[in-house]
Amino acid sequence: MQLIEETNRRLGERGRVTASELKGWTALGDDVIELRRDTVDTAPVVELGQGVLQLLRESLSPAPEGTWWFYGVEGGLQTIVMRNVES
Repeated sequence: MQLIEETNRRLGERGRVTASELKGWTALGDDVIELRRDTVDTAPVVELGQGVLQLLRESLSPAPEGTWWFYGVEGGLQTIVMRNVES
């Protein structure tokens, strides 16, 4: 959990990350990180990290009935409607 907390802190301080800043960054070994745009706002990533921490600490509040939490999107935490899947 400390790793997630530290990552959230650092990303929160940055505010945004550019594609040129990410050149050479790797994740999970040798996988290169590539952006689909020139700049990424770190707030949605930090919000997702906070949600993961809450989940791990068993403090994540349930989503409203009939919905799932939807993290990591511009504009902040949202919900999406559950689909009825017939077997």
